[in-house]
This record gives sequence, structure tokens and C-alpha cells, in this order.
Amino acid sequence: MELVIKNGVLVGPVSHYEADLGIEGGRIVQIAEKLDPGDAEVLDANGLYVLPGVIDLHTHLGSGAADDFESGTRAAARGGVTCIVDCAAQAAGKTIAESVEARRAEAAGKALVDYALHAAPSIWTEAVRREIRELVNEGITTFEVQMAPGCGPAAAFEDAALHDLLHETAKFGATVIARPGNAGVAAAVAAQLRQDGLADARKLGEVFSPAAEAEGVRRAAALAEMVSGNLIAGPISGRDAAAALAEARGRGVSVTGETSPHYLLRGLLGEARPELATSPPLRDPSECEALWHALACGELELVSSGHRARPRELPAGKDVLEVETGLPGLELLLPLLFSEGVRRGRLTMSRLSLVLATQPAMVAGLFPTKGILQVGSDADIALLDPERDWTVTAAGLGTAAGWSPYEGASLRGLVTATIVRGKVVRLGEEFRVGPGHGAFVRRRPLEEVY
Repeated sequence: MELVIKNGVLVGPVSHYEADLGIEGGRIVQIAEKLDPGDAEVLDANGLYVLPGVIDLHTHLGSGAADDFESGTRAAARGGVTCIVDCAAQAAGKTIAESVEARRAEAAGKALVDYALHAAPSIWTEAVRREIRELVNEGITTFEVQMAPGCGPAAAFEDAALHDLLHETAKFGATVIARPGNAGVAAAVAAQLRQDGLADARKLGEVFSPAAEAEGVRRAAALAEMVSGNLIAGPISGRDAAAALAEARGRGVSVTGETSPHYLLRGLLGEARPELATSPPLRDPSECEALWHALACGELELVSSGHRARPRELPAGKDVLEVETGLPGLELLLPLLFSEGVRRGRLTMSRLSLVLATQPAMVAGLFPTKGILQVGSDADIALLDPERDWTVTAAGLGTAAGWSPYEGASLRGLVTATIVRGKVVRLGEEFRVGPGHGAFVRRRPLEEVY
């Protein structure tokens, strides 16, 4: 063996237990109560949780953001994230495949952790339809669209286009990620705001209301139901949308719900202010406990960061539908959910592992290679000290954003080491590998996972 992690508490999607873990050739090769390390390097995890590396299904690196694939994945490694899935939006005049290849070239040689890509078509055409099989064969198994302007990576998809995309992707076991909303309502409300001279970022909550979000979830789920398509809806920001999701799942629709820490922890972010603009908008803090309940009971199954490293100050004079929204938070995903979820009794450790690693791996076509600690799986691992108290500061984070919406938050639980395919990427404050260790990951259709 090359590396042995001793004396830790291994966390799985059902239980956690004390054991040693042996690694060789980038994979987990042994799990036992006690292992003889021989000549292997030893990491003593006494008092630490040993978790499967976090898989963040919703990031926006490069393409003009403050974080490129080097700084963004360096931040990821600081937070126990071992694989990200970033968005490859279809560029003007380019095919989806060409846009995916351009994003891969942007990431090549820069990433410290593994990465995959969502394909994000800008418009539905016969050419896009013909590309889907080829993209799935190349390991691109998720297709991201938005249902209203301003809440996703590309132009809003009309219902007929979303229906056809769901139908076509289902043929190949692929999944559509829909950012729920109502394009017609958003346009009408924004037009009225422009008329009144109030169309700035402070009005995002009116343009993308909780009712419109819930209606978008119901509509997307109905379209998926019509064609037996596979759907991820989110990020879910409030109780109405979570209830709509639960209703669809109760009918047997293949829909998975995603949320982000800033919706779960609205109260931690302080008073509403323009710098917190994101899509969907932050809701009233009273929504948070309903979202925690939905996450704990399985109505929501994924938590992603939605990381976008943009300047703190929004550009002046931008229309409400033109402003670039999003919040930095990639490296805080695991610490926030442990400190505010597990520590406060909202989640169990196993549920934490499930929503941050196992379930993302399953719906994204990465399981069982990633997302679980078992013999044969990639040795993607995060070590977490559950007793370490620390305070979030912009200077102490790895993102190039230069600020954090959680500045000043007191957390308990700190990631002390991150391992990607058996290599210790980060131990304490030391980075042991450089850019280029992270590899592009090809994913499998759902029927090969479930």
C-alpha cells in the first residue's frame, strides 16, 4: 500500500464506524479495524471524521469569473471538495461539443481536483438533438438549462424545448438540470419595474418570486413525467418549491432536488444587501427550517455551492435581468453543512455524506467510482476535525473573489486534509500537488449507475 489512514471514523451514507483505510494506485484497496501500514505513508486521523470527498455539482469557474480552474479548485481542495461539475455554456456560433472542448481546454493543466462538465445548450435545434448521443458517449451526461432569464448559464428554454430535451436525453440515460422559474412572469415583472425606474438588483425577489419558482418546479416535473425523463431541479430556495418537488416525487417522477448553503443559512448572512444578489434570490430567513427539514427527510437530495467568484460590488446601472449574480462559497460547502447542520442536530453525519458525496455521484453518473468509501472506489477523501473552532475571513479563504458572504461567521469543524485519487492534495496549510493533478472525469448514463 502507498497510503494508510489510521484511527479515523469512516463516514458512509448509512453509518459511521472506526476503521483504517488503505490506498494504492489511486483506489481504496483495504478497509479494516486495524491495518499494518508497512512502508506506506501514514496519516493519523485520530479524532477526525474520514468522509468521501465532496462532489460539487454546481460551480462557475473561468469564463470571466474571478476564479479560474486553478484558484477555484485550490479553494475546493481547502474545503474537502474532490470533484466539481462546472458549466460549459454553448457559445454563440459554436456547437455544444465545441463549447465543451473549449471549457476542457480552459481547465487543462490547471485543476488540482477532478472535474466534469454540464453541457448547457443555448437554444433547442435539430443540431443540438443530434449532438446528445455523441456527448453522452464522451461522458457528458448532464444538460443544464434555465427556465427564466437571469437564473442560469444560458438563454431561457421554452416549455416545448425543455420537453424535447428531456425526451431526447432520456433515450441515453442522461439528465436535464433545470433552473426553475417562469420566463413570461419574469419578463412582465421586470418590464413594470423598468417603467417605474426600479429595475435593479434589489428587486430580484420580485422578478423571481417563490410562487414562480414553485410553478417552474411543477411545470418541469410535469414535462419530465410526460416523457419519462430524468430531471434535477434547483437550486431550491424556499418551502413552496420544496413542496412542489415532493409532490412530483410522490407521483413517481424521476426528479432530484438541489439546494445551496445560502438558502439554508439565510440568517447567517445578515441583513439583505445588494452584494448578496443571486438567482434564485435569497428568501426570508423563515424559509430556512423548512429547507433543512426537506434535506433531512429526503425531499431535497443534493447540496451544491453554486460558486461564482464575482466582485462584491455589483456594477452600477445594470438592469435586474442583466446583473451577473451568484455568491462565492465552494470551499465552505462541507464546513457550513457540518457546523450548521450536523452540530445543530439538523443532519446526521451519514445524511451529510449522502447529500454532499454519494447522491451527487449517483445522479451525475460518477458512482461507485466516486462518492463513497469502499474497496475499489477512487481514494477521494476529506478529513474533518469536528472540534476545531474557526472564523470565516476573506483573507483566510482560497477563492480569488476577495470576499465572502459568510465573513465573520464562527464555525466548528475544519477540513484538515484532502486526498484526490490517492494523492494528498492538501495537508493542513501545505499543498502537496500542483495544478494539473485534477483530471477530466467521464461519466456514465444513469442505467449504468442505478
